[in-house]
Amino acid sequence: MMLLSLLLRLSQWEILIYVNHRCFSGPYLNKGRIAELPQAVGPGKCTLVLKEVLSMLINAAYKPGRVLRELQDVEDQHWDCHEETLKAKYKGKTYRSSIRIVRLAEQIPDFCRKVCGKLQCCPNLFSPVQVTGQCPESCSMQTKTKYSECV
Repeated sequence: MMLLSLLLRLSQWEILIYVNHRCFSGPYLNKGRIAELPQAVGPGKCTLVLKEVLSMLINAAYKPGRVLRELQDVEDQHWDCHEETLKAKYKGKTYRSSIRIVRLAEQIPDFCRKVCGKLQCCPNLFSPVQVTGQCPESCSMQTKTKYSECV
């Protein structure tokens, strides 16, 4: 019984985040740079994997400092968060910002969707769910620079 409890707790710490390259990247992220990112990050501790994913997204931005600013506002009062300092470099300048990152595995899907919403990209661009084939959001139909839900 104790081993099962330990395994359940460990599974909350170990996560895998997929970068779904075919999903709509929005106005802030460079589609070419997104295509160069790995298909998945992890498995690993929630905060470490999410920090790595957010750093990769910042570096894939047209203007990394702007994405860093957008990420500062991603928050939910019900989340159990850990604050991390992330950096962005752009035109010879380095920007730093404290970003709140969720700690619990069950909060990751909501966190990823809120980050994607802030960046105006498909909610599946990075997610704990791998998108194979067509995105369930039909985001490939997007022609504008901002993501809008297809109805």
